[in-house]
Amino acid sequence: MLFLEVKRLSTFPYVPVATRIRPFFEKLIQVAVPTKGVDRTWLRSIGFDTVNDQMFVGLLKDLRFIDEHGVPTQRWRDYRDKTRAPSVMAEAIRDAYAELFDVYEDAHLRPVGDLQNFFRSKIKRGTVTVRRIVNTFRELCALAEFTGAELLPREPSKPQTTEESISVVVNKVASQQVPLSVAINVQVVLPSDAGAEVYDAIFSALKRHLLM
Repeated sequence: MLFLEVKRLSTFPYVPVATRIRPFFEKLIQVAVPTKGVDRTWLRSIGFDTVNDQMFVGLLKDLRFIDEHGVPTQRWRDYRDKTRAPSVMAEAIRDAYAELFDVYEDAHLRPVGDLQNFFRSKIKRGTVTVRRIVNTFRELCALAEFTGAELLPREPSKPQTTEESISVVVNKVASQQVPLSVAINVQVVLPSDAGAEVYDAIFSALKRHLLM
């Protein structure tokens, strides 16, 4: 099969066909980490053999899944853990698009227009290249899990007071629309020689103050 050399026209990561990104990274989880450098031959062996697919090598380098020689890094190995893959991808995206996140801390949530304006101001290329960069970024973000903890330092937790604990329980019950009931256990200790009038007075007081 004939391979043609495809060169990227921007310093920002992108591939020509962004819809190929999800199946490509799903394949990275399925196949073993290559012992040799990633190249066109390896891409062809996992079913990515088009001219445009060659640019996945550059994308992997930008995301630091492989080093400058094409050798897989620890990040690639971490990504193969399905439970960690989304957070690993988020970290990789922040590295690869550091300039963008310097401008927008929530870049992964920004509308297409903001992304287009940013990349257009950074590269001297046409609309097609800008669109490919934006599409690539959004497709990668769809595979990632960004959390506020990556942006802001976590504050130390404080022990709850009794009042705060009660408030949490009441709010939880209210949110579930479950009727709230309160049980009161009253114990009265009387001397053994108390007369009937004492008992009558006690029960009268209980009825007046507790059963209103």
